[in-house]
Amino acid sequence: MSTQNVTRPGADDDAPLGATSRASSRVRPTADRVRIAELESELLRTRALVVELEKWAADAEAWAHTCEQLYQESQAKLAAAQSVAVRQELAVSLARGSTDAVLASSSWRVTAPLRAASVWGRRGVRGSKVLAAGVLRPALERGLVVVRGNARLKGALSTASAAVPAIGSRLQRFAAARPVDGADS
Repeated sequence: MSTQNVTRPGADDDAPLGATSRASSRVRPTADRVRIAELESELLRTRALVVELEKWAADAEAWAHTCEQLYQESQAKLAAAQSVAVRQELAVSLARGSTDAVLASSSWRVTAPLRAASVWGRRGVRGSKVLAAGVLRPALERGLVVVRGNARLKGALSTASAAVPAIGSRLQRFAAARPVDGADS
């Protein structure tokens, strides 16, 4: 059996394992202790970093949980808002349909001059031109067509205009300015 010399790193190259010189035996424990102290210091810093990173991870998890809750709440609020919007759109659609039906009704068209006269009464003289142009003129034009086609109405209108000559002369000027559609009876 042969013996081989095994050496430690940093030991004298000439000396076998366990055989060290006096100078190296005094320096080596001090160097090892310094290295151990450095490693322990680094280990403490690493542990402190691990603790800090674990705290950050816990904070991040808490924040993620909070964000998830806020997201869920906002999704619920969005769904509720969309539901309200759909109901409101339906209500608006129904209201438009009702309004269109009222405006298309014959009673609305027949009472248009009365509503216009009411507005005219509230506005006074300033509203008279709007009333004449927007409501009374079209109503008088339709009435003129009816009167021209009905002899009895023509006679009643002549009698009424004779009773109030100022209105009668205005109605005659109004009728004269409008062409006759078809044969006059």
